[in-house]
Amino acid sequence: MAGQQTQTFEDELALIRCLPEINNFRNKRTLTDLSIEVCNQRDSFMLFFDLQLQGNVLLHVHKVIIAARIVSLRNSLSGMPRKSNALIKWPTISPEVAKPLIEYVYTGQLKVDETHAAGLVLLSKQLSLPHVEVWVVSFLAAGINAGNIVNNWNFARTLQNDQLLNACVEHIKETFETTITSDFFLQLPADSVLSILRADDLKVANEERVFEAICLWVSPRGEVDKTRVVHAAEMMKEVRWNRVNPDFRYKLLENEGFWNANVECLRLLGRISGWFEGPSLRTGRQCPFNDNPRSAFGDICLVGTSATSDQSVLIQYDVDTSTSEQLEILSNRSRAAFVAIEGEFQAVSCLTAL
Repeated sequence: MAGQQTQTFEDELALIRCLPEINNFRNKRTLTDLSIEVCNQRDSFMLFFDLQLQGNVLLHVHKVIIAARIVSLRNSLSGMPRKSNALIKWPTISPEVAKPLIEYVYTGQLKVDETHAAGLVLLSKQLSLPHVEVWVVSFLAAGINAGNIVNNWNFARTLQNDQLLNACVEHIKETFETTITSDFFLQLPADSVLSILRADDLKVANEERVFEAICLWVSPRGEVDKTRVVHAAEMMKEVRWNRVNPDFRYKLLENEGFWNANVECLRLLGRISGWFEGPSLRTGRQCPFNDNPRSAFGDICLVGTSATSDQSVLIQYDVDTSTSEQLEILSNRSRAAFVAIEGEFQAVSCLTAL
């Protein structure tokens, strides 16, 4: 497959570097019996047996090496009859998954690609090889993109794997504005959506887009979903309303939407309006929304005089799209200096006109 991701993981002391002949035995299907005399007993130390896979594919391996490298199989292998054609079966494992793992057993090197990564995670769990599981999950987490996030998300939830789930969430936060228009976003559970909206490092151009995401999730088919709207008020609290254009907020009270279909949403909008319209009454009251600032984008912010008026303005310039957006009119400021502090611009040493 063109562009397919592949990565090789390696033990600190890889067998292929220490004992390369062991892998040669496997590649040549060489049966080597080593006679060792201990306590007046002669024994055949190295026995040869087969792993039978789907489609009757056989991987020829050495029992003692498998037992030494995969501890969870040691007892069952030790109890097998001592014969040259011993057989164990992995009826649910495909050759594409088993071969890389067996190669790792002999070499200490694990080659992972997208086609068999999920299968390797499952097999490593079955065989109690946690370090292999960690390797493969890290591979999946690093390779998340728009084309595979659905599969990775579903896989992570099935396994309840926090590392992979967190990687999916990070991808959603980084690509939030494109993700919210996808069917995948509409399928996310309420707790996951809430966690994403709460994140201070959510990459979003403005908070109006966060509210739009809530609208899309609550009304996935264009109509309010009664089972989803019960979560809407909690989600609305995660909108940074102090970053929302007041006109946008006023129009919500005038227009129809899911917020009119839920009493808790209407009450919340009322508290939010009161927070801004009566600032003198805030003392001792808790802010009705999350007012933590989002992490700032790596955009350029400019302070200067508007090209269309004589007003001083704060402008954000997006270097990727070569577009700009006016953030604020800096009225009644004279001889001001501006500094950026934790994602916010502060005016210092200015004269304010009366």
